Amino acid sequence: MLSHSFIRISRLHTTATERRGWGNPRCKPGGVFAKLQANMSRSRPPRSARKSSAPQLPADLAEALEVCGAHPEDAASWDRAEDLAREHDLPEPVLALLHQVLDGDAPVEVRVDAGRRAADFSEEWFDDTERVLAILRRVLEVEPGARWAFDRLSLLLTAAGRWDDLLGEYDTALRACQDAAARVALLEEVARVARDF
Repeated sequence: MLSHSFIRISRLHTTATERRGWGNPRCKPGGVFAKLQANMSRSRPPRSARKSSAPQLPADLAEALEVCGAHPEDAASWDRAEDLAREHDLPEPVLALLHQVLDGDAPVEVRVDAGRRAADFSEEWFDDTERVLAILRRVLEVEPGARWAFDRLSLLLTAAGRWDDLLGEYDTALRACQDAAARVALLEEVARVARDF
């Protein structure tokens, strides 16, 4: 029996509009460093409340993360931070900052790039599909037109045989899509998926 998502998608196929372009929300640029610093300050207890034995980040990694926070658009800075995380076996601080950028108020393209890095770095370090799926879904919330994120999401769900979840993602993508030709292409894809059940 076909899922409710597929039935909904089939109905959408008959009502596809001629509106153009995938949804492309934009958020206000600027202020990313101030917000990152504020978030980090709120999550950090006062110095007097910290235990003397609490582990500290290596100085080089801490410095690299500070640069990334100040310039989240700088790919070379992220590359260095990731290399240092590998050297020190400390991926979580880099991932935490990538998530802050993804959820922050930087330009959309910077946030999407942070999401791509977060997905790649998570796959490198953790055997946790749900973690990667959550990142990809967040990227698509920020930029529904990020086709690479949808393709990757589709691949992971297909590999896991999670067909209902996959159809649900197509349903979400169709609701966000504004372009008639793109909607038709998505519907053709989901029809092929349904035939593979």
